[in-house]
Amino acid sequence: MKNATMGRMIDHNAYSGLLNSPNYTKVLKLVDLSDHMPVISEWNIESIKSPVSYKRIDTAKMTEQGTRLNIDSRSATVASHESITENFVNSVTASVWEAPEELGALKTIKAVYGPMFDKNRQLVTESEIKAEVWAARFEELAKDSTGNSISAEKWSDIGSDSTDVFTECDTPLSWAEICAALKSTPNNKSPGSDGIPSEAWKLVQDEDEPTSPFEKLLLRLIN
Repeated sequence: MKNATMGRMIDHNAYSGLLNSPNYTKVLKLVDLSDHMPVISEWNIESIKSPVSYKRIDTAKMTEQGTRLNIDSRSATVASHESITENFVNSVTASVWEAPEELGALKTIKAVYGPMFDKNRQLVTESEIKAEVWAARFEELAKDSTGNSISAEKWSDIGSDSTDVFTECDTPLSWAEICAALKSTPNNKSPGSDGIPSEAWKLVQDEDEPTSPFEKLLLRLIN
């Protein structure tokens, strides 16, 4: 086994889930545990801290909004939207084969050169007749005889009964939460669009309070 691979394996097994790195970690090569690898690590007692408690969604608010999130409410909403969509499709289909006109510039559409059905479901292959069918199609779309495209009033009420947002998601992060996130960030992680490697940000992960200019800048950037 290569040293690099062994090192990452020890790193993962020894303190995955802990907030601080150990002073050292090594494999007990003289102990034979068959298919297991004994590993020993050492921490300073003062460096072992309790995990930061993360914010949780307010369960009382979830209960209050539960009637809007249950399956019955969702099914009724989906059924209502399906009915509106079906009526729209039927109205467009009923009026799309009327008032044929010359196709004009739309003759360049590739579909014109293939076979198609006319309004009587008869197969059409002649270019002039197909041009008339396409002309009727796009003319009716431009007229918007159903009123569904030009007027937005028909669709303005859809989705107006959205549930309240959870303001907990907008609460600024504390310095302890930022440090916990930095400690859980792996080493050698590819930098983001700013080009700053993760090792630079992780320099402040063990600080109790943001006192240095760099720490204050990081806190301001995140919040």
